[in-house]
Amino acid sequence: MSRVEPRGNVEFTARERAEMFVDAGSFVEISPLRKANESGGSGVVIGWGMTSGHPVVVASHDAAVASGAIGAVFAQQIMRAQRLAIDKGYQIVYINDSGGANINDGIHAIQGCGGIIYNTVLAQQTLPHISLITGTSAHARAYN
Repeated sequence: MSRVEPRGNVEFTARERAEMFVDAGSFVEISPLRKANESGGSGVVIGWGMTSGHPVVVASHDAAVASGAIGAVFAQQIMRAQRLAIDKGYQIVYINDSGGANINDGIHAIQGCGGIIYNTVLAQQTLPHISLITGTSAHARAYN
């Protein structure tokens, strides 16, 4: 899978938003934006950093990639971020800018949405969740 860094009509990329949220220089990118196939990418950057000395996992969407829609690769990345937060006991921050499910991924997108919601319910029992809405937030992205 190739790496992408779109700009589109957004003011800041997903990576830039994640870096702005955490303390300067502390963002450690775990997974960059990735192309799922030739027609589009995952539209999410995940990583972790510090905010006022506290560790936090960040999942930042980029609407310039497939409108930030949740596809199979996107969902895998969000669930990876959620597992990291759950396993380490870190807060999780979602920087949402998503058009909902990617219908081109069909049932795989819906299955991914179910996995994200399942992990959200598990994590909310013990971890603080913060959602920043920076653009459209439709479908499963509206539940965080």
